[in-house]
Amino acid sequence: MCDLRRPAAGGMMDLAYVCEWEKWSKSTHCPSVPLACAWSCRNLIAFTMDLRSDDQDLTRMIHILDTEHPWDLHSIPSEHHEAITCLEWDQSGSRLLSADADGQIKCWSMADHLANSWESSVGSLVEGDPIVALSWLHNGVKLALAFHDGSVHIVHRLSLQTMAVFYSSAAPRPVDEPAMKRPRTAGPAVHLKAMQLSWTSLALVGIDSHGKLSVLRLSPSMGHPLEVGLALRHLLFLLEYCMVTGYDWWDILLHVQPSMVQSLVEKLHEEYTRQTAALQQVLSTRILAMKASLCKLSPCTVTRVCDYHTKLFLIAISSTLKSLLRPHFLNTPDKSPGDRLTEICTKITDVDIDKVMINLKTEEFVL
Repeated sequence: MCDLRRPAAGGMMDLAYVCEWEKWSKSTHCPSVPLACAWSCRNLIAFTMDLRSDDQDLTRMIHILDTEHPWDLHSIPSEHHEAITCLEWDQSGSRLLSADADGQIKCWSMADHLANSWESSVGSLVEGDPIVALSWLHNGVKLALAFHDGSVHIVHRLSLQTMAVFYSSAAPRPVDEPAMKRPRTAGPAVHLKAMQLSWTSLALVGIDSHGKLSVLRLSPSMGHPLEVGLALRHLLFLLEYCMVTGYDWWDILLHVQPSMVQSLVEKLHEEYTRQTAALQQVLSTRILAMKASLCKLSPCTVTRVCDYHTKLFLIAISSTLKSLLRPHFLNTPDKSPGDRLTEICTKITDVDIDKVMINLKTEEFVL
């Protein structure tokens, strides 16, 4: 079960959605101890959950979900014999490290680039030594802290000053209230036991002590009012950053209001056309995918989504056919067969294929 919520305007930190898996029996599925989760630059979330058999034996499971489709959960039997203590994605978001309390480390990678197919071909063992932390050395600007009272605090990494607070299970308290005056709960509260920020620091995932997954939106301005133009420039910069780096941009879309879509698409296209021809060729499919995902957010632009997806499909067909063509002489300095065909089709509008083929070296187009 997934409860999705629309973005709230102007909030510092609010709940985007909550996932609870009703098919999981509480008697067989239980949050692992310790609990670990990790968020990749492709906006895939990995977290741990133990599967208990009738004999009370535990199978250490790693679950992976796409934040855009959180109801599609993929589960991996990790083959770790002890509790998994750490999960960490690499810079590309295609490999995942897992480590356990017995010193075993596994490196998981996508099989055939599919998010629902994973394999572990590399591993290491430091026998008897529990792994308490590991990292691929990527950096962030914000730090997230979770407390036993159910609150989540975002602090600046340099000053450690609180930037935002979210209360999940209790009434909000003033940030400056002394800790000694806060009443202690009689029993253990439901609180987040593992957290991870997205790679743009605009969203945060947490797994609580009951195994429920929550995704929080983090305001780019951390509650400071931004005029519309400045907010658009900030979101545009982050979209361009994702386009160039190859990171997924789903967490940025959490903060895009329908009224912003048209302007963002236009400005994104303007920035794209300013680039060199070579860079435009590299980014051509990525900007189409980005425009399509933006246009889904507004009823005024949703009709364009099919156009962008169709163009992506045609580009894929064109690239496949061009890859099959070979020049008659491999060391020829001329343009490739695909480039010559494109140039001729641009000049000749006649639909008669024979008239087009007269201008081509026929042997290059026999597959």
